[in-house]
Amino acid sequence: MSLVTDAIVNRNLVRGSFEEPEDTVKVQTLGDVSVENYNGSLPTPQDIQSDEDTIEAEHKRAFAFKAPADDSASEVADLFAQEGIAELRREAQKYVLGLYGGAQLQVDYDPAGDDIREVIGKAATKMDNAEAPEAGRALVLPPGVINDIEDDLISRDTELGDGAVQNGYQGDYKGFRLYKAPRNHFTETGTSPAYLHGMGTIPTSIAYEDAVLNVRRIPSTDFSGDQVDGLHVGGGQLIRDEQTLDFRVQVG
Repeated sequence: MSLVTDAIVNRNLVRGSFEEPEDTVKVQTLGDVSVENYNGSLPTPQDIQSDEDTIEAEHKRAFAFKAPADDSASEVADLFAQEGIAELRREAQKYVLGLYGGAQLQVDYDPAGDDIREVIGKAATKMDNAEAPEAGRALVLPPGVINDIEDDLISRDTELGDGAVQNGYQGDYKGFRLYKAPRNHFTETGTSPAYLHGMGTIPTSIAYEDAVLNVRRIPSTDFSGDQVDGLHVGGGQLIRDEQTLDFRVQVG
């Protein structure tokens, strides 16, 4: 399973954690600091505008399944770790990639007529002009786009091993670390044409927190065995919208 969520979100921007489905967490950002000419004395101290906002648990997915009476708790836990958690993380990734909507930068790519190299170059230039830090720039795209440029990518460091493959990292190009996610994880909008929305980010683009809550195993009164259930919640906010890019891929 290839997931890029952990590579593009920032949990350190968040204060607090989700402990109940209706909880909120805090995120604080700093406003612009004025810079003036120095003529022998310092400028008058300005009031810093800091914005403290809340992030709600907007993404909520519940699960419940039957555990046969002859299964041990450890066997059920192992199976859930292999399959159940994977499905929860897929759904969370779709939520994170859906946060593209607040991005102030945008490029369009039409596979039928555009050169992908030129379009990624435009994306890099827009990030440069927005003074987006070069360190940690990431670009998350669907497989068809990655395949169009695969031969030009700087090879992955094989010493990274499975970690490089696990989070969908494909290689570097024009200052971006390129990540691939399944096509159906991207939001599709519009008709004639329709677009998939990839994302260009920096390490402080997305504040995000999630938690698996209230996992329990209880004897069932309806069938022979136990019921295992729980809830996965998550919430995110686009923080550096002026330095985040909506990479629109035309698909129809």
